[in-house]
Amino acid sequence: MAMNHIFRLSSLSSSLAASWLSSVDDEDEDEDEERRMADPELRLWEAEVLWESGNRNLAIEILKAHRSEIVDTDDRILLSRVTLTIGEWLDHERVERPKVLWEKYFNKAAVLLQTATISAMPSSSTSPLSSFSSSSSSAAVAAAWTGKALNVLGTFAERQCEELLATIDDEAASAVRLQKSNELKACQQAILEASSSGNGGGSELARLKGILRRLEAQVSSDEAEMKTTQTDIGGFLQIAVWAFAQCLEISDSFDNSVYSLVSLIMTHANMPEMGTILLANTPMERIASRKFLPLAHQLCARLSTDETPFHSMLKRLVYRMAVEYPYHVLNHLFALRNANRTSSASSSGGGGKGKGKSESDIMEEKRCRAAEGILMQVRATDSDLKGIVDAVDQMCEAYIELAVSSVPEKYRNTKLVNKIIGFSSKMRISRLLQNLPPNIPVFTARPTTGIPGDYGCVPFISSMSEGYSLAGGINLPKILRVLGSDGQRYKQLVKGKDDMRQDA
Repeated sequence: MAMNHIFRLSSLSSSLAASWLSSVDDEDEDEDEERRMADPELRLWEAEVLWESGNRNLAIEILKAHRSEIVDTDDRILLSRVTLTIGEWLDHERVERPKVLWEKYFNKAAVLLQTATISAMPSSSTSPLSSFSSSSSSAAVAAAWTGKALNVLGTFAERQCEELLATIDDEAASAVRLQKSNELKACQQAILEASSSGNGGGSELARLKGILRRLEAQVSSDEAEMKTTQTDIGGFLQIAVWAFAQCLEISDSFDNSVYSLVSLIMTHANMPEMGTILLANTPMERIASRKFLPLAHQLCARLSTDETPFHSMLKRLVYRMAVEYPYHVLNHLFALRNANRTSSASSSGGGGKGKGKSESDIMEEKRCRAAEGILMQVRATDSDLKGIVDAVDQMCEAYIELAVSSVPEKYRNTKLVNKIIGFSSKMRISRLLQNLPPNIPVFTARPTTGIPGDYGCVPFISSMSEGYSLAGGINLPKILRVLGSDGQRYKQLVKGKDDMRQDA
């Protein structure tokens, strides 16, 4: 029996073959075969080794046989694991159409995963995490595999969604559909003209009607295909969002899935299917808010006072992030709230109130109001958060005042860029530095992510230079020097009456 194994794994290196032989030892062949058949992990490992060694057809056949043997098992995690691996490998080899793979493997694995987590939940629990709360190794393995499986499932569904969208957006296909539609209209018009004039003749009218039937069938077929494609897009979109969200909830091994999840939600926010997804019982609210912090800027930028399912979900998420990680999020919210203050200062002489607002102006106002609303919510959460928000607000006001303040005339043309220009005693920043609050963060630092409420990873302002130097340029940006509580020295560029994003 040992030689049988070596023959099947003949493409592996001699060292791996020797290792396999030593693990078999001198056991009786019947006992070894019984042990191998009884150990699902060993069968799965054997298939994975074959796959990695290049014997991919054999690996797939072994897993298919294994799946047929355990199809009635109560171990839904194992069955979903085998089912999903077969689908993943067949997808890699491109031997079956995506829709067939979805129906035969990926969808079945998704159902198994759903029922596995739900059936394992205590009746009082609302989170699939509770099904993996056991400290046993089997629970840990189940949780680890489920995270991986959900990531694979989400990636497959995301790719199918993108490929189907590409078929709809394909210019050549769109041109053909438009041409058929135009030909149909032209044929209908020709029949009307021929019928009304009475000069078309029976044969000509019959020919046109034959062409009409053919064009109607083609256009009808195209419309049915388009409708089916759009339905499939909605279905794949739903499963991709569900899978990535579940993966992020139960596992920390695939946190990069957050980029795919947020991209899908933002890209398709206006689709009816997305509204259904966000209104349903998805685990979005249960994903650790720290996983969204790398995308805090992009998430805040999409805030609005609109009450669509997307914007409602987004406001809840940003609020949760701001409560649990205020020093990572507050600067983005204050930037939105104060977005048009410096620009209005620079354009106070132009324009008129009677002019209508552009769509971008209306969207910016909605962002500002949404950000202000979340800041008010965070302030009202508890006294500690109120103190943090107020301190950051004070510093933002001081920065804005400094940014839009004029540089004294005697320094405007100087080429001594390192010359320190003292703050005016009347400025907010000057008064703030006299009694610097201990909870003002260094805005230009990148704090690491810790436990919610633990701010040990956040560098705070220990001291600041009592003046600024100039960077040159038309608007003379000001350079501040800050000493952080982490011992690091930071340079900060303060610039008003201009778009800072041009300097990024």
